[in-house]
Amino acid sequence: MRITLIAAADNNWGIGLKGHLPWHHKEDLKHFRTRTMGKDLLLGRTTMETLPPLTGRRVHSLSSQNGDFRSLEEAISHFKEILVDELIIAGGAKLYEYSLGFCNSAEISRINGIYVCDTFMPDLRSKIGWKLVKVEEKTPNLKIEYWENECIKSK
Repeated sequence: MRITLIAAADNNWGIGLKGHLPWHHKEDLKHFRTRTMGKDLLLGRTTMETLPPLTGRRVHSLSSQNGDFRSLEEAISHFKEILVDELIIAGGAKLYEYSLGFCNSAEISRINGIYVCDTFMPDLRSKIGWKLVKVEEKTPNLKIEYWENECIKSK
């Protein structure tokens, strides 16, 4: 099973401000919708509470108290057991940090600029095994970065 981290981040890896995106970028939202449609998404409880309903996707929460899963290992085991081809990790910051060692790849919507943020994801450039393999320019203000974790081989 492939595990992909998906996020939108500014040039300083900022991803949020007071529980919300610090920008509104139509093309990024469109990319997220297209990329995640029909997929299983795993979100931290707090992130799940801040999002509108994500129709057309199977959304699951991770929380030690009220989530669908109490641990990332439990979630991964479940999705492997039911033969899911790809699990998408879709936030927030704590889940991104914890899941890096389990993810095969990451797709980062790079929102050009530096925004006021109080929440950041890990800087993949400083993480062992992570390598930027492709950049796709969507608009002058949006690029999609494709990262691979060389420590985990895809099947």
